[in-house]
Amino acid sequence: MLPIHEVTDRLAEAVREAQRGVLLAPPGAGKTTVVPGLLVDRGLVEGQVWVLEPRRLAARLAAKRVAEERGGRVGDEVGYRVRFEDRSSKRTRILYVTEGILTRRLVQDPLLEGVGAVVLDEFHERSIHADLGLALLREVRTLRPELIVLVMSATLSPGPVANYLDDAPIVESQGRAHPVEISWGERIDERPVEDRVVGGVKRVLRDAGDGDVLAFLPGAREIQRAATRLTKDLEGKVDVLALHGEMDARAQDRAVRPREAGAPRRVVLATNVAESSLTIPGVEVVVDSGLAKRARFDPHLGVDHLELGRISRFSADQRAGRAGRLGPGRALRLWTEAEHRQLPLAEDAEVTRVDLAPALLQIVGFGSSPAGFAWFESPGAGRVAQASLLLERLGAFRRGEARLTDLGQRLARFPVHPRLGKMLLVAHERGVLGRGARLAALASERDLLRERRRGRDRVGSSDLLERLELLEEVERGASPESVGLDPNGARAVLRAAARLERMVGREPPPKAGVASGDDEEALLRATYAGYPDRVARARDGASLQLAEGGSVKRAEESVVKEASLVAVVQTDGRGSGRAAVARLLSRVEQDWLEEDGGVERETVARFDPVRERVEVVEVASFGRLELARRPRPNASLDPTEALVEAALAQLDRVLPVRESEQTLLRRYAIVREARPELELPELQLDALRRQVLPEVAMGLRSFAELRKVDLSSALARSLPSAARLDALAPTHVSVPSGRRLRLRYPPEGPPVLSVRLQEVFGLAETPRIAGGRVALKMELLAPNQRPVQVTQDLASFWARTYAEVRKELRRRYPKHQWPEDPADGIPSARAKPRRK
Repeated sequence: MLPIHEVTDRLAEAVREAQRGVLLAPPGAGKTTVVPGLLVDRGLVEGQVWVLEPRRLAARLAAKRVAEERGGRVGDEVGYRVRFEDRSSKRTRILYVTEGILTRRLVQDPLLEGVGAVVLDEFHERSIHADLGLALLREVRTLRPELIVLVMSATLSPGPVANYLDDAPIVESQGRAHPVEISWGERIDERPVEDRVVGGVKRVLRDAGDGDVLAFLPGAREIQRAATRLTKDLEGKVDVLALHGEMDARAQDRAVRPREAGAPRRVVLATNVAESSLTIPGVEVVVDSGLAKRARFDPHLGVDHLELGRISRFSADQRAGRAGRLGPGRALRLWTEAEHRQLPLAEDAEVTRVDLAPALLQIVGFGSSPAGFAWFESPGAGRVAQASLLLERLGAFRRGEARLTDLGQRLARFPVHPRLGKMLLVAHERGVLGRGARLAALASERDLLRERRRGRDRVGSSDLLERLELLEEVERGASPESVGLDPNGARAVLRAAARLERMVGREPPPKAGVASGDDEEALLRATYAGYPDRVARARDGASLQLAEGGSVKRAEESVVKEASLVAVVQTDGRGSGRAAVARLLSRVEQDWLEEDGGVERETVARFDPVRERVEVVEVASFGRLELARRPRPNASLDPTEALVEAALAQLDRVLPVRESEQTLLRRYAIVREARPELELPELQLDALRRQVLPEVAMGLRSFAELRKVDLSSALARSLPSAARLDALAPTHVSVPSGRRLRLRYPPEGPPVLSVRLQEVFGLAETPRIAGGRVALKMELLAPNQRPVQVTQDLASFWARTYAEVRKELRRRYPKHQWPEDPADGIPSARAKPRRK
């Protein structure tokens, strides 16, 4: 008896009373296979029981297992429905489906006619479809309160989900089917992940026991490399099998069917498709790399990319639980216990990290508003707005309206991203649906090109078309390896393409009479139609400027080297300081942007950095890309704003700081320090220049004109009126000789008055400024203009030092008057003063 049977009575009672519930049960408890049948057998539900699984493999295998246990065949009482495959009938009561199937059904049938219960299995994985399905089901229950909604999880904290479902009852199963012994890596291992897994597998195979081994790796390529190594090193000793989402159903079945009697031990190398909802018979040992590849949305690029990262502690428990499904097991974690303590407790919900456009398409199709939708966990208004904008660009929404267009309704029916749906429909209307389906499948899968160096010496219009031609060679009989394609990837693309072609071929073309007879142009236009927001323009080198902002780097192997405009179809994500690299590009023509209505024309004043002047031009632009410009010299536009913007970027070169500006600020600083009662604010020259720049640039067109402006006067006008610089810190002072002499304002210290000694005869005290609070520093000069004394105390100079200075000056300049008492001297700038 499975552990889940201990709580079936409590679960049945809770569901009967509340028509909703949350079931928490650890891996191996039996919830996936037992609970759906319980709802039927206890008479708790009328109609079908839909069981939502996070992966196609899990849905298919669970249906097969439950059908066998209930003595039937798949497609009769128990069936499954996944993308492109339906094994169900009118007799089906228990239907295992992938999560996207539910959301598309809700768009077409918001009341879920004929469905009496929906079970969300493995909800702890928090896929965006599970979150979306839960939210939509809560909406459905307002009209159909009898609809049973049951959330099941192995590691989820049940409280938030129960609260979201209006205080749904919680039932918890404590038991585990069998114990699992955990062992750890001895030290941090930085070797490639496939090397670590190969070493771990060999280690557990050397230990006692004859059970099968399940090893977790992050992706198909890592699995392929590990499988090659193990097959070579352990030839004949074990059967090495792969298990991942790109394999066909037959190959997946081979990995999960029981080992035949007398057959060698099996080593199953799997991605996280084997992490939950799946029992692989015979597995007694798990080897866990602790890594996974998960989709993450890059808001700067507007696309999801796969990101390699560490799993959570919950995921590690799920993986280890695969070894304890049918008996006691062991799990080898290829990381240390110290590293384990640093892992996050649970994964981030997908709704917080992936592209929301497909989900929003379903939400609006269901009749809800994206802005007001009651998510279980909100993704944030900014990301909702970005996804809404994409759907508007694709033509699925009308701007400002929360309802689907006719095109949007068609896209909502397709089990693919709306980008790919739009590609398919445009290819259909242009008469190239078959090749367009292959192109869409190529765009949706990871890049299957093995030899990336292949494209470095080639020039073409599209990396997708380059791969399409190789794929068509495979269709004509060539082996994938011989043309440089990954075999599993090529087969997956061809399977998906055939299904997409059949699916869209049943639809009438959106328009008639568009086909041009040019397959290449038709396919390029279909690609652009799916990625209208991913248009980029080539800049210097390999840099591509995106119309929506930001930039990416063109991959060296891309064949699209000569196109000025491209659509960015696939990128490698940012990480470890790297810029995003565009792997798949497709040429775009400006005429297509014009036909699409995306090109805007505007007459603007633009600064020409070469001529350093503002010119009035008409600019054609697409998003943030400037496509073309032409002069409009007769247009009456004010050039000031454009000139100011350009000048601000290089202010020191355009408006260099001259002595007059430095003097102005020093005069202000002296007044501010000497007269604190005025409460003058501290000022910075750079900030003042930026403040007055629009005033001095008024009506000007060039840097040359700007350099000629009287900046000092403009700066003076901007100073606080309380400063009264002309009165408190004058530029000139009068001396007894009758002349007005300029003051110097050095960066430090008091202002300096340089004056010939003879001109201040009769002046008893040092002149002062700032209302008498700052004494000038006087440089007293001989007739040859060289200082003979520097002082801030003129009275002391006259009393103590003048007599000695007078002796020397009389000897050197006998024609000048040098009175014994300077108070009796006649101030003059001449050798002999005029007498009245």
